[in-house]
Amino acid sequence: KKIEEAIRLTHIEELTARKIHTLSDGQRQKVMIARALAQDSDIMILDEPTAHLDLNNRIEIINLLKRLSRDTAKAVLIASHELDLILQTADRLWIINTQGGLQDGIPEDLVLNGVLDQAFEMKGFDLKTGRLTRDLSQAPSIALTGDGYLYLWTKNALERAGYRVADSGDLAKVKVTETRGKAGWEFSDPSGTQRYSSLEALLYAIGGKATKP
Repeated sequence: KKIEEAIRLTHIEELTARKIHTLSDGQRQKVMIARALAQDSDIMILDEPTAHLDLNNRIEIINLLKRLSRDTAKAVLIASHELDLILQTADRLWIINTQGGLQDGIPEDLVLNGVLDQAFEMKGFDLKTGRLTRDLSQAPSIALTGDGYLYLWTKNALERAGYRVADSGDLAKVKVTETRGKAGWEFSDPSGTQRYSSLEALLYAIGGKATKP
């Protein structure tokens, strides 16, 4: 009964007739989690359960463990370096700092009070925003208007291409549009306004046109 319940909870019904050496890394990890579940202990301890998995499988395993902790009322303790995923899913973190001391708290508090910055000494990654840091202080600026996920991905594309997204008022401007579910972009500078249907086309067209404020 416990084995059948573990199979159901981890959604591995289609794997039960397979030899373990025929499974992918992600499938094998789910089977190992099911095996731990079948032992029916109050605490599950896992060491790097997402190691060597691709992004899709890492997300699936982390979400599976999160769901199991809720559905089975078991404590799930994970040792992991998947900081980006853990910050979004863990209920509590225990961090060993550079002096060997142990600090704990909910993820958001540890980000905001600087504990994670001190422990990991992030180089080029802003924990508060979850994004890579880029020095764009001397980059040509572009004013960007829009909202939602289209705005966020447009901003990412412009900054990745070396432009500083600034407040409105600069000569070069990009406006994010959406018509009948289709995304579009308008680029305006003193020479006029052009419309594009993809970010790749927009970036290619902008080229060196973006002007400094």
